[in-house]
Amino acid sequence: MHAILVCLFIICCNSSKPYWTAELQQLKENSIQACKAWSAAGKPRQGWLNKIRLHAKYKYKAAIRNAALSFEWDLDDELSYCYLQKDMDKFRKKKKATVFQKKYGFFAYMQINGLTQAESIAETFKQSFSDSCFDSYCDKSSFDELCTRLHSESEMSDSSTNNVFSVPDIEKALSCLKSGKAAGVDNIVKEHLIRSHPALIVHLKLMFNIMSVHGFVPDGFGIGIIVPIVKDNMGNITDVNNYRGITLCSVISKLFEYCMLHKYESYITSNDLQFGFKKT
Repeated sequence: MHAILVCLFIICCNSSKPYWTAELQQLKENSIQACKAWSAAGKPRQGWLNKIRLHAKYKYKAAIRNAALSFEWDLDDELSYCYLQKDMDKFRKKKKATVFQKKYGFFAYMQINGLTQAESIAETFKQSFSDSCFDSYCDKSSFDELCTRLHSESEMSDSSTNNVFSVPDIEKALSCLKSGKAAGVDNIVKEHLIRSHPALIVHLKLMFNIMSVHGFVPDGFGIGIIVPIVKDNMGNITDVNNYRGITLCSVISKLFEYCMLHKYESYITSNDLQFGFKKT
């Protein structure tokens, strides 16, 4: 639900501005209603009805002018701060987001397949992403074959102590994780692991070895936040089929996956029809 609210946007009209707010929209509607009432009364140039029209009009224009100035000042402050801190990555992201806002207008909750309620939109994405997923456990024969090979490799490597993973294995897997990535449901990122006490690597090694021996992982490893990402910005952004899901997983689960991949890479193969995300 949180991902729906923070990631989806709508382009209301070409006249929308990046600083547009619900308050400005209300002032605009008030000005329009006052103008319509003034026109219906014969467009009088004097009297209380004309004063109401002018007051609503001036209030609306003043609010737009102040909002535009405030937006520009805040933007300049944020860009200047990033530049002075020499944070070029954040500076470029902020600049890119600003150009996108100026091009497409302000952000608000959008319609997906004609739905406007956040709960209905979340349910629609849930159904769409569920239909495109494949349960690997359904291919039982391949799954059993892989488990047999992994167990045989584990027994041959170190059957006496069951130390499948070592501290260097954990450190190598940690170096493969990318920095600056969003956290999963546990709100833990790679930087937390790097800046923690070195004893954490030892505890992770013990935990990963226990999981490998018993063949079970925590339920939290299977929980993630699916964020909808637009496939084609030039296409229909209100169509659920124009979105792909990006899952924000637990950083500990990703660390364990890298350990498993490095340890059993020769036993894990992909389909010959897959060309992306493969080593050349």
